[in-house]
Amino acid sequence: MVIAVPARVAQKVLNQIMSAGIKAVLNFAPASLSARLDVKVKTVDLTTSLESLSYYLARPQMSAVTNHRRKPKVEELSEVSEHDW
Repeated sequence: MVIAVPARVAQKVLNQIMSAGIKAVLNFAPASLSARLDVKVKTVDLTTSLESLSYYLARPQMSAVTNHRRKPKVEELSEVSEHDW
């Protein structure tokens, strides 16, 4: 379940969600929420996430480093000798 409401009503919404039996919640509301022990709440800070994305957009040479784990093509694998493994 996702919560994306104003901070002032976020806890009330979470309480209603918990009453419905939901056990996992992604919280986009700008508020810290208190949940029962059997309910997992993950809060996402959109300000920090957007700040991080804009930082990486401003540094395009760094994006190549973060995307370095692509799968090699079959023809690339055939060029690698057994020694390279």
